Amino acid sequence: MSQSVDSVESNDSNEAVEGERVESVTSRSTIGRARDKAEQGYVMATSALLLVPMLIFAAFATDVGAWYVRGQDIQRAADAAALAGVVWMPNDAEAAVAALQTIQLNGYPTAVVVDAATFNNTADDPDPTPQVLLTSSGPQQLRVDLKAEGEVFFGSLVIDGIAIERYGTAEYTFPVPMGNPGNALGTGAETDYGRVDNFYLREMPRCELRQNGDFIGAARSVSVCEPTTQGEPNPQYEVDGHAFIAEIPDVSAGGWEIQARATCWARNGSTRGAEADAPLRFRLYNTDATPLDDYDNENVPPMAELLINHPDGTQTGSFDEATCGNPTTWTRTGGDPGTWETIDTVFSAGRYVLRSKNVYNDLDPDGAGPLNPPTNVRRALFSLRVVPAGTGNGAYACSRVGPTAIATCPAIYGRDFVTTYTNNTMLPPSGGAANSAVLSLAEIGPEHAGKQIEIILFDPADGLDEMFVLRPDGTAATIRWRTIDTEFYNYRTSRTDYTDGSGGPVAEQTCGTESCITQNSYGNGTTYGFQDRTLRIIVDIPADYGTTGCVQVAGEPDDCWWEVRYDDSNGSINETLTWSVQVIGDPVRLID
Repeated sequence: MSQSVDSVESNDSNEAVEGERVESVTSRSTIGRARDKAEQGYVMATSALLLVPMLIFAAFATDVGAWYVRGQDIQRAADAAALAGVVWMPNDAEAAVAALQTIQLNGYPTAVVVDAATFNNTADDPDPTPQVLLTSSGPQQLRVDLKAEGEVFFGSLVIDGIAIERYGTAEYTFPVPMGNPGNALGTGAETDYGRVDNFYLREMPRCELRQNGDFIGAARSVSVCEPTTQGEPNPQYEVDGHAFIAEIPDVSAGGWEIQARATCWARNGSTRGAEADAPLRFRLYNTDATPLDDYDNENVPPMAELLINHPDGTQTGSFDEATCGNPTTWTRTGGDPGTWETIDTVFSAGRYVLRSKNVYNDLDPDGAGPLNPPTNVRRALFSLRVVPAGTGNGAYACSRVGPTAIATCPAIYGRDFVTTYTNNTMLPPSGGAANSAVLSLAEIGPEHAGKQIEIILFDPADGLDEMFVLRPDGTAATIRWRTIDTEFYNYRTSRTDYTDGSGGPVAEQTCGTESCITQNSYGNGTTYGFQDRTLRIIVDIPADYGTTGCVQVAGEPDDCWWEVRYDDSNGSINETLTWSVQVIGDPVRLID
């Protein structure tokens, strides 16, 4: 019994303990609820305090997105303005007008041009008027900076405004130089002028047949040139002759003489009269305020003119083409028989336009009167060069590529078309069955990566086996070519050779390491497969040409000159060819 009582007492004691525990838990629960009420007030207060910066950040997120879009818009306007203005360089005033008009037409009608001090003002309250700053980087580059106010929406609680600046830089690329990278052009096989030309420049008179190779200098497509039939059926005939560019990069050492030299003359016709001196006329035009435009220099009279006549009064002699001798020998035994004559001496850097024309069949030697005997024509081979003032007929050579390159070397090259003459004596042995002549075509710089080269060849490959277009590294390029003539261009409208057999042009073909342009492929069984025909050749410039296309030698300027190679197995060719090279694409590009 007593144990049972003790047991009950023990249970009562446990219940008392449990009651204390319940009371203790109840007390803690009450304290917790009080603390939760206190914490609820803290969270509300903290949230209220954080709400303002959160809203500000949200507002800035919206505004920053708007500023990003605004920045893109400003960038596009600056780029467009740079492209529009650079074509007027270095005429800063005209460039500014074109650039500002472009910006105003692209969403900023109130924009104004300011100076650098105003544009660079860093005041906290930016001028809401869009500001334009123009900076020229040489005659071919223009930078346009545009500053405009970014729109502020929710962020106006914190900032009054923000100015957004963007800039674009554009560069104008000159037409590609055609000729060679030295200071002379058309010097035959002479080695005194750096890279050997392997051709002479050639001018034919007005009554010459175009089929003999001069695309623009020969006016006739038929064999008569009477005073009563003076029409010009050659649609490419250029009454002022061929155009060249003499580029003078530096005059710190003094002036430069622009010179011409007549080497050989050839005459068609049974008799030679007193008028058969067949003068070559050279006209030099000064630089002007638009150096990016080489076609307006001739709007004013020439700054100088030179006539070079046949040097003697006899039919035969070293100056007649049939007895000119071996041009490769001239460089080893006293040089070319012609004499360099100075057209003019220039004392300012820039681009000078030079015109050459064979005026035989135009006027008599006195500059007036009837045409020369229309059955006689007289062809002339000549050379051009630029040398330091005082050189006279002396020797001078410089190059813009290779180990001897100098930055101050002047250049002279064709502007539109170049008519050249190559004969068998300019074809050095190549070590195989055929002889080869390599002629420089044009300099294609890395800025043209991804574009296309268009090469026009008129009357090519007479007497030659094959013809290749060579990259700067000397390897044959893959080309696409076709003839682009119709019977309208053909001097004999009835013939259908060098066509597809139906009188139409030859369809486009692709050539790789082996040439598909050969003398007999599209001929009439003769060695004149492309006589009086025009070939259009397209070469794709690789996208990585800027890093792999030009020949790169440490310490030397990159050599980016493309060439054409003629192969001849019999060594008996006389090739007169007119060619032109251009890059297909916009000459204006963004560089920054």
